[in-house]
Amino acid sequence: LQARDRPTAPPRGITPINLLRDEGVVVGAGGDNVQDPFNTMGRADALETAALAVAASHQSAESGLDLVTNSSRIVMGLPLCGYELGLKASLVAAPVSTVRELIATAPADRVVIRDGEVVARTTSVTEMIRDF
Repeated sequence: LQARDRPTAPPRGITPINLLRDEGVVVGAGGDNVQDPFNTMGRADALETAALAVAASHQSAESGLDLVTNSSRIVMGLPLCGYELGLKASLVAAPVSTVRELIATAPADRVVIRDGEVVARTTSVTEMIRDF
């Protein structure tokens, strides 16, 4: 699986996202490989998928985020959502200032809002131990 028996990794194809988008194709990105043989590091995190799109497919941070959010919703036939007037307030909020920072840091602290209601909150705590 994945050429593990070879001394060097074979080249792998990358979907030509920009070419497809230039031709009017809606492209979404996602992943179902959670620590399995296909992706032993997979975390089931859309921000990880966005980061891979930025790094491997030369996408901007904004494009990477769009691939895992609204473009994916369009591909699946779901209504758009977000924080803009007229859209359902379904989003993930995180303590960051930019889309690039969101994807680069993928903070653990997040609030999930669905249809305007907070449905999940994750917080992390870092405790510095001075007496070591």
